[in-house]
Amino acid sequence: MRDMLRAVAVRTQLRNSGEVRTFTDADVREALRMQPNHQMLWQALRGELPLVKVLSYEADGGEYQFTHLSFQEALVAEAAMMPNANDNVRDALWGSDSVAASRLKGACRNVVRIGGSELGKALFAYRAHWDFAVEGLKDEHVSALAPLLAGEVLGGASLKLGGKAIDVRQLQAESINLRELRLGRPEAVLVSELLASRRVVELDLSKNSLDDGAAKILAKAFKY
Repeated sequence: MRDMLRAVAVRTQLRNSGEVRTFTDADVREALRMQPNHQMLWQALRGELPLVKVLSYEADGGEYQFTHLSFQEALVAEAAMMPNANDNVRDALWGSDSVAASRLKGACRNVVRIGGSELGKALFAYRAHWDFAVEGLKDEHVSALAPLLAGEVLGGASLKLGGKAIDVRQLQAESINLRELRLGRPEAVLVSELLASRRVVELDLSKNSLDDGAAKILAKAFKY
Protein backbone atom coordinates (compact mmCIF):
# COMPACT_ATOMS: atom_id res chain seq x y z
CA MET A 1 0.00 0.00 0.00
CA ARG A 2 2.81 2.41 0.81
CA ASP A 3 4.26 2.02 -2.70
CA MET A 4 0.88 2.93 -4.16
CA LEU A 5 0.46 5.99 -1.93
CA ARG A 6 4.01 7.07 -2.71
CA ALA A 7 3.34 6.99 -6.45
CA VAL A 8 0.14 9.01 -6.03
CA ALA A 9 1.93 11.54 -3.80
CA VAL A 10 4.69 12.06 -6.37
CA ARG A 11 2.19 12.54 -9.17
CA THR A 12 0.18 15.04 -7.10
CA GLN A 13 3.10 17.04 -5.67
CA LEU A 14 5.19 17.38 -8.80
CA ARG A 15 2.58 18.11 -11.44
CA ASN A 16 1.85 21.74 -12.31
CA SER A 17 5.01 22.92 -10.50
CA GLY A 18 3.87 21.24 -7.31
CA GLU A 19 1.09 23.73 -6.58
CA VAL A 20 -1.76 21.19 -6.61
CA ARG A 21 -2.77 19.16 -3.57
CA THR A 22 -6.00 17.45 -4.67
CA PHE A 23 -6.14 14.49 -7.04
CA THR A 24 -8.80 12.48 -8.85
CA ASP A 25 -9.26 8.87 -9.90
CA ALA A 26 -7.92 9.87 -13.33
CA ASP A 27 -4.74 11.17 -11.66
CA VAL A 28 -4.40 7.91 -9.75
CA ARG A 29 -4.76 5.88 -12.95
CA GLU A 30 -1.99 7.97 -14.52
CA ALA A 31 0.26 7.61 -11.46
CA LEU A 32 -0.25 3.82 -11.40
CA ARG A 33 -0.44 3.15 -15.13
CA MET A 34 2.60 0.82 -15.03
CA GLN A 35 1.48 -0.89 -11.81
CA PRO A 36 -1.71 -2.90 -12.45
CA ASN A 37 -1.63 -4.52 -9.01
CA HIS A 38 -1.65 -1.11 -7.39
CA GLN A 39 -4.49 -0.01 -9.63
CA MET A 40 -6.56 -2.95 -8.41
CA LEU A 41 -5.64 -2.15 -4.81
CA TRP A 42 -6.79 1.45 -5.28
CA GLN A 43 -10.11 0.29 -6.72
CA ALA A 44 -10.61 -2.16 -3.85
CA LEU A 45 -9.85 0.39 -1.11
CA ARG A 46 -10.97 3.55 -2.86
CA GLY A 47 -12.59 5.86 -0.33
CA GLU A 48 -11.26 3.91 2.68
CA LEU A 49 -7.50 4.46 2.48
CA PRO A 50 -5.47 5.61 5.48
CA LEU A 51 -3.88 9.06 5.10
CA VAL A 52 -6.30 9.93 2.25
CA LYS A 53 -9.30 12.21 2.72
CA VAL A 54 -12.29 11.91 0.38
CA LEU A 55 -13.47 15.31 -0.83
CA SER A 56 -16.14 13.95 -3.18
CA TYR A 57 -17.07 10.42 -4.10
CA GLU A 58 -19.05 9.10 -7.05
CA ALA A 59 -19.21 5.67 -8.62
CA ASP A 60 -17.41 6.90 -11.73
CA GLY A 61 -14.81 9.06 -9.99
CA GLY A 62 -13.96 11.12 -6.94
CA GLU A 63 -11.66 13.82 -5.64
CA TYR A 64 -9.18 13.27 -2.82
CA GLN A 65 -6.25 14.72 -0.91
CA PHE A 66 -3.84 13.46 1.71
CA THR A 67 -5.18 14.18 5.19
CA HIS A 68 -2.18 16.41 5.85
CA LEU A 69 0.08 17.98 3.25
CA SER A 70 3.16 16.86 5.20
CA PHE A 71 2.17 13.21 4.59
CA GLN A 72 2.26 13.86 0.86
CA GLU A 73 5.56 15.74 1.10
CA ALA A 74 7.17 12.99 3.19
CA LEU A 75 6.17 10.34 0.66
CA VAL A 76 7.70 12.43 -2.16
CA ALA A 77 10.96 12.82 -0.22
CA GLU A 78 10.96 9.09 0.49
CA ALA A 79 10.42 8.29 -3.19
CA ALA A 80 13.41 10.41 -4.23
CA MET A 81 15.66 8.84 -1.55
CA MET A 82 14.97 5.20 -2.29
CA PRO A 83 18.03 3.33 -3.65
CA ASN A 84 15.97 1.84 -6.48
CA ALA A 85 14.04 5.05 -7.13
CA ASN A 86 12.81 5.65 -10.64
CA ASP A 87 15.02 8.42 -12.04
CA ASN A 88 11.86 10.10 -13.33
CA VAL A 89 11.11 11.07 -9.72
CA ARG A 90 14.48 12.72 -9.15
CA ASP A 91 14.36 14.24 -12.61
CA ALA A 92 10.99 15.85 -11.90
CA LEU A 93 12.21 17.14 -8.53
CA TRP A 94 15.82 18.11 -9.29
CA GLY A 95 16.59 17.26 -12.91
CA SER A 96 18.25 20.57 -13.79
CA ASP A 97 19.24 23.77 -12.01
CA SER A 98 16.16 25.57 -13.29
CA VAL A 99 13.86 22.71 -12.23
CA ALA A 100 15.45 22.54 -8.77
CA ALA A 101 15.16 26.32 -8.38
CA SER A 102 11.48 26.19 -9.32
CA ARG A 103 10.93 23.53 -6.65
CA LEU A 104 12.65 25.65 -4.01
CA LYS A 105 10.57 28.66 -5.04
CA GLY A 106 7.35 26.65 -5.21
CA ALA A 107 5.66 24.07 -3.02
CA CYS A 108 8.58 21.66 -2.51
CA ARG A 109 10.60 23.50 0.12
CA ASN A 110 9.07 21.36 2.84
CA VAL A 111 9.88 18.22 0.85
CA VAL A 112 13.53 19.30 1.07
CA ARG A 113 13.27 20.01 4.81
CA ILE A 114 11.64 16.65 5.51
CA GLY A 115 14.13 14.73 3.37
CA GLY A 116 17.11 16.52 4.91
CA SER A 117 20.59 15.08 4.59
CA GLU A 118 19.45 11.72 3.19
CA LEU A 119 17.61 13.47 0.38
CA GLY A 120 20.65 15.68 -0.20
CA LYS A 121 22.86 12.61 -0.53
CA ALA A 122 20.46 11.07 -3.07
CA LEU A 123 20.15 14.27 -5.11
CA PHE A 124 23.90 14.90 -5.22
CA ALA A 125 24.45 11.28 -6.28
CA TYR A 126 21.95 11.86 -9.09
CA ARG A 127 23.32 15.25 -10.15
CA ALA A 128 26.60 16.28 -8.53
CA HIS A 129 26.90 19.92 -9.64
CA TRP A 130 24.26 22.51 -8.78
CA ASP A 131 24.51 26.02 -10.24
CA PHE A 132 21.87 28.49 -9.06
CA ALA A 133 23.83 31.64 -9.94
CA VAL A 134 21.28 32.85 -12.53
CA GLU A 135 18.14 31.35 -10.97
CA GLY A 136 17.18 34.34 -8.82
CA LEU A 137 16.98 32.52 -5.50
CA LYS A 138 15.85 34.68 -2.58
CA ASP A 139 17.11 34.29 0.99
CA GLU A 140 14.33 31.86 1.95
CA HIS A 141 15.10 29.67 -1.07
CA VAL A 142 18.80 29.53 -0.22
CA SER A 143 17.98 28.75 3.42
CA ALA A 144 15.93 25.78 2.26
CA LEU A 145 19.09 24.21 0.79
CA ALA A 146 20.78 23.91 4.20
CA PRO A 147 19.08 20.64 5.31
CA LEU A 148 20.36 18.94 2.15
CA LEU A 149 23.95 19.71 3.21
CA ALA A 150 23.75 18.26 6.73
CA GLY A 151 25.24 14.86 5.85
CA GLU A 152 28.19 13.54 3.89
CA VAL A 153 27.93 13.38 0.10
CA LEU A 154 30.14 11.82 -2.54
CA GLY A 155 33.38 13.60 -3.34
CA GLY A 156 33.29 16.03 -6.26
CA ALA A 157 29.88 17.54 -5.50
CA SER A 158 29.69 21.32 -5.92
CA LEU A 159 27.26 24.16 -5.32
CA LYS A 160 27.27 27.59 -6.95
CA LEU A 161 25.02 30.37 -5.71
CA GLY A 162 26.61 33.54 -7.10
CA GLY A 163 30.37 33.45 -6.71
CA LYS A 164 32.65 30.57 -7.60
CA ALA A 165 31.52 26.97 -7.17
CA ILE A 166 31.97 25.61 -3.65
CA ASP A 167 33.15 22.09 -2.87
CA VAL A 168 30.19 20.76 -0.86
CA ARG A 169 32.51 18.81 1.44
CA GLN A 170 33.89 22.15 2.63
CA LEU A 171 30.41 23.16 3.77
CA GLN A 172 30.12 19.93 5.76
CA ALA A 173 33.48 20.16 7.53
CA GLU A 174 34.09 21.48 11.05
CA SER A 175 36.76 23.76 9.55
CA ILE A 176 35.22 25.49 6.54
CA ASN A 177 37.54 27.12 4.00
CA LEU A 178 35.71 29.46 1.62
CA ARG A 179 38.65 31.73 0.87
CA GLU A 180 38.73 33.70 -2.41
CA LEU A 181 35.45 32.40 -3.87
CA ARG A 182 33.80 35.77 -4.63
CA LEU A 183 31.10 35.04 -2.10
CA GLY A 184 28.13 37.34 -1.57
CA ARG A 185 24.77 37.48 0.13
CA PRO A 186 23.46 34.04 -1.00
CA GLU A 187 26.51 32.26 0.39
CA ALA A 188 26.28 34.31 3.61
CA VAL A 189 22.67 33.19 4.05
CA LEU A 190 23.61 29.54 3.52
CA VAL A 191 26.64 29.67 5.82
CA SER A 192 24.57 31.34 8.55
CA GLU A 193 22.05 28.48 8.34
CA LEU A 194 24.86 25.94 8.65
CA LEU A 195 26.37 27.77 11.63
CA ALA A 196 23.00 27.66 13.38
CA SER A 197 22.48 23.93 12.85
CA ARG A 198 25.83 22.30 13.64
CA ARG A 199 29.29 22.65 15.13
CA VAL A 200 31.85 24.70 13.18
CA VAL A 201 35.22 25.38 14.79
CA GLU A 202 36.80 27.47 12.01
CA LEU A 203 35.46 29.52 9.11
CA ASP A 204 37.75 31.21 6.58
CA LEU A 205 35.96 33.83 4.48
CA SER A 206 39.04 35.94 3.73
CA LYS A 207 39.51 37.72 0.40
CA ASN A 208 35.85 37.65 -0.56
CA SER A 209 35.05 41.38 -0.26
CA LEU A 210 31.72 40.70 1.45
CA ASP A 211 29.39 43.70 1.39
CA ASP A 212 27.74 45.12 4.50
CA GLY A 213 24.53 43.12 4.02
CA ALA A 214 26.34 39.78 3.80
CA ALA A 215 28.59 40.69 6.74
CA LYS A 216 25.57 41.53 8.91
CA ILE A 217 23.93 38.20 8.10
CA LEU A 218 27.06 36.34 9.20
CA ALA A 219 27.56 38.53 12.26
CA LYS A 220 24.04 37.74 13.43
CA ALA A 221 24.71 34.01 13.06
CA PHE A 222 27.89 34.27 15.14
CA LYS A 223 25.89 35.69 18.07
CA TYR A 224 24.40 32.26 18.60
